[in-house]
Amino acid sequence: MDLRLPLIAVLLLAGVGCSTENDLGNIDTDETDDTDPVGVPGEPVAVAGDDQLVAPLSFAQLDGQFSYDPGGGTIVDYQWTLTQKPAESHAVIFPGNSARPVLEPDVAGSYVCELTVQNNDGKWDSSPDQMTVEARPIDGFYVELTWNTAGTDLDLHIIEDPAPLWDANLDCNFCNRAPEWGLTGELDNPKLLHDEQDGYGPETTAIQAPSDGDYRIAVQYFGTYGAPMECIGGCPPTVATVKLFLDGVETNAWSRSLTKAGDVWEVSKIAWPTKIVTATNTVTPNTTHIEDCW
Repeated sequence: MDLRLPLIAVLLLAGVGCSTENDLGNIDTDETDDTDPVGVPGEPVAVAGDDQLVAPLSFAQLDGQFSYDPGGGTIVDYQWTLTQKPAESHAVIFPGNSARPVLEPDVAGSYVCELTVQNNDGKWDSSPDQMTVEARPIDGFYVELTWNTAGTDLDLHIIEDPAPLWDANLDCNFCNRAPEWGLTGELDNPKLLHDEQDGYGPETTAIQAPSDGDYRIAVQYFGTYGAPMECIGGCPPTVATVKLFLDGVETNAWSRSLTKAGDVWEVSKIAWPTKIVTATNTVTPNTTHIEDCW
């Protein structure tokens, strides 16, 4: 039986400012004021607000309520468009026709949000305004797994070397989301921040202040959600991508095709505090799977 718990995300209520908090700490919002856009005569003016710096998987509160009509009209409609996002992202702005929608940056990177508005005369702003949400991981050790097929389930494992896959304590995974590894309290314990079970990812694990030692990154092709080791009609090949961020900066990225459920991809090893990364990049079949979490 698959006992994984789904991620519970709580949308921000209208009127609440941008939350940049996840369970590992805070990242401050960029407070620099953007230059107000200049409107075209006879048209309303879209004001998309300031750029923001947030943690991946947190919610960015967009705010177009300061859009206006120089002619004294009323803004009656808003249209937000995500014109740029990371290639692995499936994020959307919701709801796209709201003055204050939200964006959940699912992977690290830049998200360019564009706003155009309509006044009560039916005229749209022909020169939309843009703002950028930058999703940046916290300092320390941050690993992000994505893949390119729907309806499939891959699992991220962060292992304290030389422990084996599925070690009851030293393998951080969906069965063991926040193991006690640390020597200095919570900051050097790993945490699985997101477990995606129905295609694409991301799955992310972080250690805010790792203890000295060696760590391994591994990925297992679980199968399909609710059906470990099985896929109806056979599991499709999927390309997994793993990105490693050290102190908030992407340092390494690897991709590998996995062809069947049970495959285990040993991705790399990381030595801390030297931050020496050694690619492993081996795939082995593995028919052993723990369906009941410990």
